[in-house]
Amino acid sequence: MVSFRHIPDRIVDDIISRLPGESIVEFKSVNRSWCFLLCALINNREFVEKQFRNTKDKSTVTLIFDQSPPDADYSHKNNVRFSLLTLTIDNGKKKNRFVPSVAEELNLPPFAKEGGNSWVVACHCDGIVCLVDRMHVMVCNPVMKEFKLLRESRHANKTTKTYSGIGFGYDSNAKDYKFVRVMDCSKALAEIYTLGKESWRDISMPENIVDIRFLEVALYLKGVCYWAIEMKDDHKMMILSFDVSDEVFHVIPFPENLTMPWDWLNFCVWNGSLALFLCHKHLVDTGDRSVAFEIFVMADYSDVLNGATPWIKTLAVRPQLGSLKPLAFWNSEEILMKAKGGRLCSYNIRTEKVRNIGFRGAVNAPVCFYERTLVPLRKRCCNVLN
Repeated sequence: MVSFRHIPDRIVDDIISRLPGESIVEFKSVNRSWCFLLCALINNREFVEKQFRNTKDKSTVTLIFDQSPPDADYSHKNNVRFSLLTLTIDNGKKKNRFVPSVAEELNLPPFAKEGGNSWVVACHCDGIVCLVDRMHVMVCNPVMKEFKLLRESRHANKTTKTYSGIGFGYDSNAKDYKFVRVMDCSKALAEIYTLGKESWRDISMPENIVDIRFLEVALYLKGVCYWAIEMKDDHKMMILSFDVSDEVFHVIPFPENLTMPWDWLNFCVWNGSLALFLCHKHLVDTGDRSVAFEIFVMADYSDVLNGATPWIKTLAVRPQLGSLKPLAFWNSEEILMKAKGGRLCSYNIRTEKVRNIGFRGAVNAPVCFYERTLVPLRKRCCNVLN
């Protein structure tokens, strides 16, 4: 039996909150008393927040990605491979040739490995990872070892690429998580799934958002999902945003006055703000030097909705990087880059040095950042990151 009769509850809670989430989950199997105690803590909003703050390691960053071979036969369960990769932040100060890293496999439940499902890591919020294939949506918390397959939407067969128009985030008003899907079709059609209610419902969209093409998976930041979209009729570029709490879509202008035509884009978070990579495959001389990619940072979301200039050009990077593609800032100075064959490396914007990442194997896009939390899927909890 677990007995802390001589220790105040607040001290017991504080001690347990300093343990890694994986250890807390494992201790549930010690006996029924431990299981009862730890389950009660995990379902307590204040404890989940406290445990996240106490155990968050600011010296590391974790990524989740698909490591399946490019030509993998997804009908074979052993070809479905997702990995977690933890990188150590040192900003190149130790002059290491490699960025220290630790990889571990993300084990999917048996039902996810059957039927030839080709799962894609779509988005992440508060330790909950959203995986999708053409017809299904699955959310999981690897720390909690919980997986949940969402019930099928009646609109699921109306798009051939469901992961391109989806988002996942936290509703701070309802204190629940929501999955939103914008249909890639001729009508302004969107739907939303609330995890706590376990149901789909249609939501309204701007009438001018029809016949659109999604160029990148969504990025969730501070209660808002963002997509880069292209209008199919005039090929005009825009940013589509969705406030998870208000359930309202907005259209944000694309950056203007670009140095040159771009060929590839990617969203990321840089120092707490939304940033946009615009990459140039065909380099053009701009005077004193060429540019491989540019970075634009968006102003505060509320200011943008009130008419502020959306984008500020922050950085232009030279093309000595060759064929490397930027994926995201993984700390304030280092950009995670993808080389030919899916190999990862890191570029420091201050020192302009490139370092390899000590990870063997190819990485398939998209790459998603991941926070280890105790947010449960069975009972709605708090938003621990914002």
